[in-house]
Amino acid sequence: MYGRFAEIYDEFMDDLDPRAWAARYLSLAGGGPLDSICECGCGTGSLSIEWALMGKRVIGADLSEAMLAVAAGKARRRGARVDFIRQDIRRLALHRPVDAIFAPCDVINYLPTPEGVARFFDSAFAQLRGGGTLAFDASTRHKLERVLGGQVFYDDRDRATCVWHNRWDGARGELTLELTAFLKADGGLYERFDETHRLYARDDSAIRGALASAGFVDVRVCDEAADAPPEPCAERVYYAARKPAG
Repeated sequence: MYGRFAEIYDEFMDDLDPRAWAARYLSLAGGGPLDSICECGCGTGSLSIEWALMGKRVIGADLSEAMLAVAAGKARRRGARVDFIRQDIRRLALHRPVDAIFAPCDVINYLPTPEGVARFFDSAFAQLRGGGTLAFDASTRHKLERVLGGQVFYDDRDRATCVWHNRWDGARGELTLELTAFLKADGGLYERFDETHRLYARDDSAIRGALASAGFVDVRVCDEAADAPPEPCAERVYYAARKPAG
């Protein structure tokens, strides 16, 4: 769960295009009516805001108070109406069903156990209207182990500097990210803070099994670049599944 890093998260994620990613998720939901969306793990709200500006009714759910505070401020500045709520997505509880539930940017990888992933799917199924879509993406084991595992990343910006030390545990399928950040304060001094984040590899067969157990049908899986089956070395895969109508 994000703490102080929420203050500078957007600065270090500026290589992502929220509008393009928001459009990608709408395409995963198909061409049917889609008026209401719940984004699970909404973070600083970049995608929720884009959907709201497209005229959708949007709920943004996250467990991090720090992320939600940043998201609410961004939405006010951009004139976007989003209902941000602090909830554990494994126990999602909305006032009324929605047309789509989206969980972008590795939300599934942050859930620490397969049982937690299954509870999220069960919860999402209960909060969707009949015919609604659950869509999410996940970083693959290949990415966590071969691309990120054992690496040190350094990123220096005007307001902050961050260093990531990554450790891969193959037995647990767990990537630990030790983050050290230096945030510029008044007078030109820098304040240091540290956070630890953990991501977990999720096997395709386990994801498909949990979706089926929750009641979802028409499961589709595609890669990051196009709506085609993922390659063995894919770094991110997208899933979309439908709740039966009626």
